[in-house]
Amino acid sequence: MFIYLSYLSSIMPLIRANRIFSKGVKFLTMVHRLFSSIHSLKMVEALSMIADTEDFKTYTNTYVANEVEGRELFELKAAVIAPVCVTMEQRRAARPLSDACDKAKRTYKL
Repeated sequence: MFIYLSYLSSIMPLIRANRIFSKGVKFLTMVHRLFSSIHSLKMVEALSMIADTEDFKTYTNTYVANEVEGRELFELKAAVIAPVCVTMEQRRAARPLSDACDKAKRTYKL
């Protein structure tokens, strides 16, 4: 457990600084139609893992820095998350990302 937490504390600042989350959201929103549903699901799960970290919750305004990024995140929910997460287990795995979408909607009044 300690190794995992140590790993997160060193990698999350890099993910935040290089804007990996917002780039991933933008990428997935733009090209999800070209992927199979399983590939889109895996990308949703990866973004959800980022959204489920303490670093994301602490620095949400850095991960989703402006209204444009907030809109892209909110659009991801209807365009990608809802269609690919059909089972309860998939929806559970995508829950942190779905919550981040809802928070972007409230924050930027979308």
